[in-house]
Amino acid sequence: MASELTAFELKQCGLFFSRQLSFRDVQVGVENVPLDEDDEEKYTLISAFWIKVFHSITFAVKLLKLEGDDLKRLSSSYWAAHPRFFMSYCLSLKVKASVKLANEALSSGRSVIISVATTNNEDVFKSLCVSSALSIIQNFIVKYFPDMSFKSG
Repeated sequence: MASELTAFELKQCGLFFSRQLSFRDVQVGVENVPLDEDDEEKYTLISAFWIKVFHSITFAVKLLKLEGDDLKRLSSSYWAAHPRFFMSYCLSLKVKASVKLANEALSSGRSVIISVATTNNEDVFKSLCVSSALSIIQNFIVKYFPDMSFKSG
């Protein structure tokens, strides 16, 4: 039901259309996209950034003496955002190769359908104009980085 509502909403905005396709002569391919040196460097920098976020949160937790439910909420929020961020980021690294493969297929007269398989569709739809990975880290820091107002009791 939720996916139907999402499709309906996207269609109303002019962002989505759907047709029934024949599977005759369809070829399905899965491509492995190796990281280039620049991508590896960015991944290393982003990993270092997440480590700094973790250390900053640890420092703030000690400073604010968070414990109990507050600490559990913060910890579970961090460890939920972390893998969603990296999944989105790794997915974004495949865009260049996907566009190249699609253009090659189109130039040889074939049709192209690209399927993106991920579990963070909610984040993608929330941030259609902003990088999903960027929105994940921004939302986490804004919502959950502990400050004096973080304690519930």
